[in-house]
Amino acid sequence: MTFGSVDGDPGHTSLRRGLRLGVVAPLVLGAATWLGLEQSITTFLMFGVTSLLGFADFGGTSRSRVTAYVVTALAAMPPIVIGTLASGSVWMAVAASVIVGFALSIVGVLGGYFLNAQTALILAFVLAVTNVASIEALAGRITGWVGAGVVAALAGWLIWPRSSHVAFPCIAASVIRKVAVTIAAPAANKRVESSGFEAAARQELAVLARGFVIAQRRPSGATRRDRALAELATELDHALTFAAAAASADAVAATEEAANLKKAVVGALQASAALVDGGHDTHDIEPLVKARDRHRAALDRWAAEQLQACATPEYVLDGLTAAHPVRLMSLMALAIAQNAEVIAGVPTTGPTQVATRGGVWNTFMEELAPPSILVRNSLRTGLGMALAVIVARSLAVPDAFWVVLGTLSTLQSNV
Repeated sequence: MTFGSVDGDPGHTSLRRGLRLGVVAPLVLGAATWLGLEQSITTFLMFGVTSLLGFADFGGTSRSRVTAYVVTALAAMPPIVIGTLASGSVWMAVAASVIVGFALSIVGVLGGYFLNAQTALILAFVLAVTNVASIEALAGRITGWVGAGVVAALAGWLIWPRSSHVAFPCIAASVIRKVAVTIAAPAANKRVESSGFEAAARQELAVLARGFVIAQRRPSGATRRDRALAELATELDHALTFAAAAASADAVAATEEAANLKKAVVGALQASAALVDGGHDTHDIEPLVKARDRHRAALDRWAAEQLQACATPEYVLDGLTAAHPVRLMSLMALAIAQNAEVIAGVPTTGPTQVATRGGVWNTFMEELAPPSILVRNSLRTGLGMALAVIVARSLAVPDAFWVVLGTLSTLQSNV
């Protein structure tokens, strides 16, 4: 299955984001003017609302979106503090730009919400470091940015939220169940029903593929959960192709183990569907793994016994070939189970904290190697910000942050 492009604005993602920002930003500016807020509060309030709603359009459930906006607003506090303290000296501002620019860029390797929040965090620092101010201005700047976080969280929650986080997992769960039913029902008796299941399932897969295209339209692209849905759609497309073959496979070798493996595959698929559909039960794939191992051992014993009994090689090969569809579906069921765990937000291996810490650490260790493209891009961002600060401050450019923002726009392009 190919995730092709669609015309215009799929899912009206860009339109929804633009309209939401177009409604909220003027109202916030009008409220700030009416209340007579000081300039530093108004500046950080407006740029915060613009960056959070325009560049950090978080996806996911309502709770996840609100949490992401709040955490991003709080995460901007250290860059604002560092930028404000460093703004009094040109060379301190340059040094801070290199360090903070590199750090915020390298965090994008974690993807998902981290990458989504990256531009907003960089903008918060740029505003602080390019507008020379004393430490007394820090309270107003933080107040403005916190206010922007509150407004963005409320707007992202209440104004034209996306419902794809509910619809697409339900569609995926429906397809998984159809695959399980196809495998469980002998195709010789239910060919028409299986055919109808496959046709309906492929229509649902087309909707799921369109949903992944919509996810890519976000400023930072697809999140880890979106990518798991996309991989799951591809796996289900292949699973539908081979499900009927697995159901109708006439096992002549290790028949008892083959039947048990088929039952384990169906059970794993049903558990994956429940997990994707919002279930919170423990998803144990150990029975499927053990059934695969027992089936493999039984096939080896059967082949050895047949050859010792002087059976023809062709007969043995046919027996092993007949077992292939069920083994292939068991492998697909394992892959589907892993993506189901990612979509549901449960750890795939080990305790949650240990797995998370190990994954983050290993990711950074891999990407911090000198040949890494991410390291080079992050260094280029930090040095570009530093050079822009030098130029803007040396020439005493009014509203110097526009110089840095223009530089960042060029550096972050993919030309």
